[in-house]
Amino acid sequence: MDDPIRLNPAMNDLAAALTESFEALFTQAYPSGLEEEHCEQSRLKMAEKALKDAGIAERKRIREEKAAEAEKSKEEKRDRRQKEIALWQEEALEKARLKAAAKAIKDAEKAVKDAGIAERKRIREEKKIKPPSVQG
Repeated sequence: MDDPIRLNPAMNDLAAALTESFEALFTQAYPSGLEEEHCEQSRLKMAEKALKDAGIAERKRIREEKAAEAEKSKEEKRDRRQKEIALWQEEALEKARLKAAAKAIKDAEKAVKDAGIAERKRIREEKKIKPPSVQG
């Protein structure tokens, strides 16, 4: 019964269990080249993913930065345009005021001229109609 080839089934099961346990402990303590390579590949994949994610984040940050700069540029352009429009409006208003003042002056001069003409006409009419006793 001590023949190693003919162990009883219980001994076979015990030997198999011990062998599996030993193999598991051995591979944990001394990983094989395949396992090390697999772990290294996993680390490389994780590092590659981290780099890819960092690249994506950087491109997103740059895109957002450019968008913010573009928006700021648009706002500055809009502000500059509004200031130009306000200046043009002020100039147009001043021009309209000057035109109105010039028209008022011209109208006043015409009124003075018309009043002078009317006064001279009235004086001429008075000279023509003077009563005979006043003439001389």
